[in-house]
Formats: sequence, structure tokens, C-alpha cells
Amino acid sequence: MKSSNFSMKKTITSIAIAIILIGNTVAVYAAKFQEVTAFIYEQTHTYNSSTSTSEGLAAVCKDGNWGFIDKSGKEVVPCIYTKVWDYSEGLAAVCKDNKVGFVNYIGSEVIPFVYDSVSRDGFSEGKVAVEKNGKWGYIDITGEEIIPFMYDVDHDMAGSFEEGKATVQIGSRYDKCKYGVIDQTGKEFIPVIYDELRGYGTNLITAKLDNKWGYLDRETGKVALPFIYGEAGDFSDGFAIVKLLDETNISLIDSAGRVIINTDSSKIDYHDGYLFIERLHSWIIDETGIIAEDNDDYLLLSNFHEGMARIRISGDKQGFIDTTGEIAIPAIYDRVYSFNNGLAEVCLDDKWGRIDKTGRVVVPIKYDYLNGYSDGLAAVRLDDKWGFVDTTGRLVVPIKYDRGPSDVWNNTETYYNEGPRFTNGLARVSVTSNGITKFGYIDTTGKEVVPLIYDAADRYAVDGLMAVRKGDTYEYDNNIGLIPGKWGFVSDGIILTPITAAANWAEADVDDAIKAGLVPQRLQSNYTQAITRSEFCALAVALYENVLNKVITERATFTDTNDEDVEKMAAIGVVLGTSQSEFSPNSQLTREQAATMLSRLANALAKPFDNKESTFSDNDIISDWAIVEVGQVQAAGIMQGTGNNRFSPEEPYTREQSIVTFMRMYNVME
Repeated sequence: MKSSNFSMKKTITSIAIAIILIGNTVAVYAAKFQEVTAFIYEQTHTYNSSTSTSEGLAAVCKDGNWGFIDKSGKEVVPCIYTKVWDYSEGLAAVCKDNKVGFVNYIGSEVIPFVYDSVSRDGFSEGKVAVEKNGKWGYIDITGEEIIPFMYDVDHDMAGSFEEGKATVQIGSRYDKCKYGVIDQTGKEFIPVIYDELRGYGTNLITAKLDNKWGYLDRETGKVALPFIYGEAGDFSDGFAIVKLLDETNISLIDSAGRVIINTDSSKIDYHDGYLFIERLHSWIIDETGIIAEDNDDYLLLSNFHEGMARIRISGDKQGFIDTTGEIAIPAIYDRVYSFNNGLAEVCLDDKWGRIDKTGRVVVPIKYDYLNGYSDGLAAVRLDDKWGFVDTTGRLVVPIKYDRGPSDVWNNTETYYNEGPRFTNGLARVSVTSNGITKFGYIDTTGKEVVPLIYDAADRYAVDGLMAVRKGDTYEYDNNIGLIPGKWGFVSDGIILTPITAAANWAEADVDDAIKAGLVPQRLQSNYTQAITRSEFCALAVALYENVLNKVITERATFTDTNDEDVEKMAAIGVVLGTSQSEFSPNSQLTREQAATMLSRLANALAKPFDNKESTFSDNDIISDWAIVEVGQVQAAGIMQGTGNNRFSPEEPYTREQSIVTFMRMYNVME
């Protein structure tokens, strides 16, 4: 068997200049790309090559088992699991002994291995669907089972929570399956009685019940349009195509159910404001009615995009009209695409280029294929070679690269028409000589920052960490026969502070708070993100019960959450609802809201803050209901300003700011 001799972190001599956006700060650095792992990983992943980059880590398979590495090449999660899923909200599902549990970023097993499967979408809004004993329910990020195991799922595609709602099903879709929608407490928002539910991205959800179609209101879950249709399309821009029961005609209706157009044509299409009826007519419509339509001069091909709509004239030539209906760019092209960022792709005599809204040719019409822009550059193909042009049409990267495979799938190379594409300032490119293809990466100047010496490489560079393969797809061993080549990783050598880590100013207090037991596991990541009202309650409960060494037994309930921490804090008067019955647990907490809660918490601990006037320069924009409490927490040293003596009352409060606050309060209360 061939062996891969390896010198750890062997430096590749190329240096890249990269720009990274961290928060609102742009950092420019020079990075030496390095091989940061040995070539010991197998290409058996069912996703993109050997890696699924996941919240700064990459999934790897060694000796048939899976784990995760970081950008330094360190296996932070050992390769001991039979299967792993992507990280989401700080946790990754992993499988061992045919059971699924969860690990955190440092590999600690934080949710026990008691589940049979997990939704491939992972955590969303602090919840994930898991399977146990053939039924599916939901757990939160602490592992608490919060929604009963009573649902069914096809192909591990359980509904993820979005805006506090998730789609669920009972039964298999192959045998009388019913669908509905639940809220985050498990209460049915839309009853689980429908044969099909679609179109969640619009105000009206398309629903099927007893072989009839109708529409449900997305905000209330109630029936908005009756179940009178034999066929129904999803709403788009306020319109949908339907066919009444026992009728052959097809209609376009608006969101009130009014028929806009009725036709007996067998071919009708509507999308993005553009309506086409075969052999009849085309229109552009919006909520005000028809704003453009076919006429004697041209036929419409699309809605308006950036103020221009595609048209066709006799002879099948294509061009554009403006919003006045006048021809803005003459119909001289064989094919045109809609405008995007001021440019449109056009084809003439089988050659492609781009024009601007004046009709001026920006990218010469001479290429065989054009990619879309990414990182300001678009790949162009000429005579089966690829290069890159910028938005002015200037050739930035010479046309010298080969197509190479677009994807590597279980060591099978898949070819598509489109060429290389930049992500995060890097693009994978390849050259072929004597039938042998080698891969590397270039930056946006065209410099080959990772030399073209590898037999395969990840299509996309994510966070400066790329999987590369040495050895052909298969190597031959006299004793074993054909075996796969092995994968390793190339990194830009810059180990950035993960977004999950606290900022330098907060790091010590966050560490102390975790050691003191003030930070629940689910809040020990993503420190810079805004904290929610329910998450703040979790910190408040941890402080209260820690300081007083007793568990809160009282409860106050809300209709929109069954979060125990919320119920505890409400019961002792630390938090209030946003209405008589609702708490809005997932809403972001503002700084002035945090100040009032902290003041009430001090009262609940029988150690109230002294009344002092706030001295911030923006006192005039602090709400009347919070001004006293802001003065209290400022005087007590619990909360400070945001700079320039400002309190910024309506700004979101972050997780790390909240944890630091509670650590200061813990020190005061102790």
C-alpha cells in the first residue's frame, strides 16, 4: 500500500492576503496556507467530499468513525462516532452504539445517548426533533424533553421551528399521513388534520383536506379561503393559480379569492408577478392590477427586475422594456436574462456577455459560458478553459484553468457545466495534463495561494479550511486491491477566535460565571448574539437559586411558553409578560429591559439597589418606566454604558453582557 509521508503543519510557500469581517471590524492579514493534518481521513461522507464545515469545525472520518477537527487540525471531537451531524446552536448530534446524543465544541457529551435518530436540520430556536421508540418529539438545548414523542417523520426531515412554529405529521406520507403546525409549547396552532401543507413563505398556506384544496391564514392558522379547489398552487406576490372542483378552466385568484383571469388553456404559468397563458397572452400584474402586457410590438417574457422586463419580438429576438412600457434595449439578442446588480447576461450567436441598463456591453459577448458573480468575480469559459472577470468586464484571472469535477460524492467525481466560484476570497481551480487533473486554490487577484498539487479538493473554501486529497480516487495494493485515496486539510494558518467565544473584555467574567454555576450549558456559546427574554430568565434563576441555595417552587404561566425559568421568574415578580397572557420568550431583550429585571431581581433577593439618578448623556431617550432602575444598576456598578457616556437603552443586550452583569451581581450579593 502506498503511504503518505507527512511533516505536520508543512508550510506551503504561497501567502494570501485576506479580508475578514468580524462584527463591524475589517481585519486584513497575511496567511500562510498549511497542511494542518496528516492525510489519514477517508472519503466516505455522504455530503461534500470529506468535510462538512460546521460552525468553524469540520467533520472527518478515520477508520470508519467520525469526529470533528478545528482550523489547527486538532481533533476536538475524537473520531469515535459512527455518524455525526452538523453543529447548530453550539451542539452536534453524534451516534454511537446505534443511539444518538449530543456533544459540544470541546467534545463533551452533554445530552445522553438515548435517541434513535435526529432531524437533519439540527437545533433551531433552541429546539430539535429527535426520535425515541419510533416516535418523534422535541428537546431543548439542555436535553429536556419539552414536546411529547407522538409524531412521525419521513426520512429524518422533522419540522424545524421558525418564528415559534413547526410543522408536524402523524402517520407516514405513504399511508394516510396528516399534517399540522405546533407552537413552541407543543400546542396545535394548525390542527393535525390536513393531507398536505405547503407555501409557508407566504401569508396564505396552501392546504389539502379530503381531496379538496384551500388556504389557511399564516398568522392565525384559520381557514382564509374555503376548500373548494380541485387544484391549487402556492401564492406568490399575492396571486395563485387554482382550478375549481369539477371544472376544467384554470383561474388566477388574489388573496381574497377573487378571480382575476379565467381561461380554458391547458398551459398557464404564474410566478414572480409574471402571468403567461399559452397561445393567448402574457401580463405583468401586482396588487393594483395589470401594469404591462403583450402588445403589437412585443411579447413579455418576465416581470420587472431592477426596472427592466424581458421581451421578445417577431423573429425570436429578445430585449428589454422599462417600467413605462417603452423598449429600453432593442431586441437584438438571441437570449437575455433578467438584470442583477445592474448587469444582464445576453447571448448572440451562441456567445455570452453582459450589458448594463443603457445597453452598453460591459462583459464582451465572446464567452461560451458565464457564471454568476461571487466576491465580485464571475467565472467565464472560452474554448473549454476558465478564467474570471470583474463587474467592469476586466479579465482578472487568465483563462487557463480546466473544468474539473464540480463535486466529489463518495469518491465519484460529478461534472456540471458551471465553472469555479469564489467563496470567502478563494476559488478551487484545476489543470489537466496528460489526463491527470490537479487541484489548488486561487485568491481574488488570481494568485495560486494553494498550489495545484492535489488529486481532489473541496469545491468551496469555508473559513480558510479546505479538505484536499492525496492519492488518486483509488490506489492499488497487491494484498488488498483497490483502496480510496486519503484526505487531509489545508488551513490559512489563522486560528480566529470562534464566534462562540466571549470577547476579551468579557472572557474572565464569563469563565468565572461558568465556574460559579451561573451559566446554563445552552448559553455557553454564541456569546456575542443578542439574548432573548427567556434566556435572561435562565441566568436570573441560576443566580437566585445559587445565592439563596433554594429552588423556586412557585410558577406563573403564559400561553406562549412553558419554559420553567420564565415561569419561576414571573412567579416571584422579576419579569412581566408582554400582554396579559403572553411573555414573548424569543424576543430580544433591550438594555433598559435588562436594567429593570436586574433591579427586580435584587428586590427578590432582599438586597435592593440604592436609588441614584442616572448620569448617562442619553437619559432623555430612556423610557420613563426604566429611568429609575437604570440609575440603580449604574450606581451599583452592575451595568455600564456603551461608550461616550451613553446607555443606549433600546440596543439589544448580548449573552456575554448579560453573563458579565450577573457575575457582578453575584459578587455584590455574596
